[in-house]
Amino acid sequence: EIIAFLGKTAPLHSPEWAAWRAPASTSKLTGRWLVTAYLPGRGAYHGELQMDRGANDGEFTTRVTLQSVRDGSTLARSGQSVVYAGYAWRGRSKGANPPGSAPDDLSNEMREAMWLTQDQSKAEGRWFWGQYQEFGLDVKMQRPATDGTLLGVDRWALKAGSQANRVRLIGDNFPAKVTPGELELGAGVTVSRIVSSKPSELVAEVGVAADAAPGKRDVAFRRSVLPGALAIYDRVDSIKVIPESSFALFGSQTRPRGYQQFEAIGYQRGPKGDVEIGPVDVTWSIEEFYAVDGHDTGFIGKMNSTGLFTPMSGSTANHDVWAIAKTSTEKDKDGKPLVGKSYLVVSMPELTFRGQRYVRDLGRWVPEGPSPR
Repeated sequence: EIIAFLGKTAPLHSPEWAAWRAPASTSKLTGRWLVTAYLPGRGAYHGELQMDRGANDGEFTTRVTLQSVRDGSTLARSGQSVVYAGYAWRGRSKGANPPGSAPDDLSNEMREAMWLTQDQSKAEGRWFWGQYQEFGLDVKMQRPATDGTLLGVDRWALKAGSQANRVRLIGDNFPAKVTPGELELGAGVTVSRIVSSKPSELVAEVGVAADAAPGKRDVAFRRSVLPGALAIYDRVDSIKVIPESSFALFGSQTRPRGYQQFEAIGYQRGPKGDVEIGPVDVTWSIEEFYAVDGHDTGFIGKMNSTGLFTPMSGSTANHDVWAIAKTSTEKDKDGKPLVGKSYLVVSMPELTFRGQRYVRDLGRWVPEGPSPR
């Protein structure tokens, strides 16, 4: 009865699937793509990817160059991918330079899982690496347009009442001459002049009205729009550490460590809910869940300046800790740093019970061997 029901309600072949499959050729995928990516702890990246046909139908070789919006550093990678049924992108890529010893080194080999839109003009997904797939970039790709295309902005927010802000807009195919009227940053934000215009970026000088309402603003250049790309705020009321709860693994003689990347996001309270301002500068630390202040946590692990938690090796017990972020410049009404916390469990990578060895798999204890998934 179940098979008959599923065969009727969710058949292998259907008119909808036939309509999707009809234009599923991969012949249009080769060429240049615009890429934007985000890596927690390091911020936004932008660049382009060149896709060429591989040895067999549906196979491709890729070359990508990305630049950090935060510090201008560049990342070059090359790889291979397969596109199944015209929409499912699965690939692997490596950095141009051999990876270093740091677990979050961007030259590490990455796996790529993306989905193409039906017209094959856009793609979205994740490029990830790590023994437990804990590191990764959220990636979006799109085909270049004949007109100027916005890809990103070099900042997350502007403060109400601020003037002469230099805002860099990153994109593609911008004209040599741009007027302030062609650029819109939302209500309460005025573009006073265009400082410079290059094919890949615009630099504008903008001011924000003192009474500008807090909230997200769309950024638009002609017909290209970045929805909610810029926040207007007048203070940071709180910070949230993401993920709000997570899991890491101590290393052992046979199992590598499992890391966890954190990020601190600022918020302003508003009449219609909190306004997300974006990542804020913080100092990081960890604290045991059931320990008094000042208790030594060095045997559990350490946090670096970008919010990466590295557990120690050789522990034989689980530990519950807080990942703590304190703002560097933003203060509360009493002049104290804002604080955000995230709950983190640091566990053993393996154990033996009644002669059976168990390992951690996505937060669960499972018998050692092939994954039950």
